Order: sequence, then C-alpha cells, then structure tokens
Amino acid sequence: MKRKKEIYFGKGFKRIYFTLSAIWIICFGFVYSDMVGDYLSGPAPIMALFGLLLVLAPIPLYFILLFFIKGFRK
Repeated sequence: MKRKKEIYFGKGFKRIYFTLSAIWIICFGFVYSDMVGDYLSGPAPIMALFGLLLVLAPIPLYFILLFFIKGFRK
C-alpha cells in the first residue's frame, strides 16, 4: 500500500471553516432577525442592509481565502 508523503490540509480547513461559518450565520441571523424590524421602521434603514452583509460575510470571505490558497500551491 502506498503511503502519503504529504498531509492534505485543505479538507480539514474546509470542514472547520464551514462549521464556523454556519455558527456565525446562525448566531448573527437570530440577532439580525430580532433587530431588523426596528431598523426598517426607524430612521436608519441602511443599517438593515449592513446587518445583512454582516450575517453573510463568511460566504465571500471563503472565495477570497480560496483564491489565495490556490495561488500558493505548487
């Protein structure tokens, strides 16, 4: 049987990142859904958009990190 000489860190990184992103989106999603009614009816509805961007921040961050990681591979 052939042994691996190199450990593949990409799979572990992806699992950890997806788990932390899911926790982030769920936690901030609950906070956002609780506060969105106040923001939309109040004087600053742009804060509702900022809150939505904060909740969904891990999604574009994944693709940015993936771009950098793929750039450093041989």
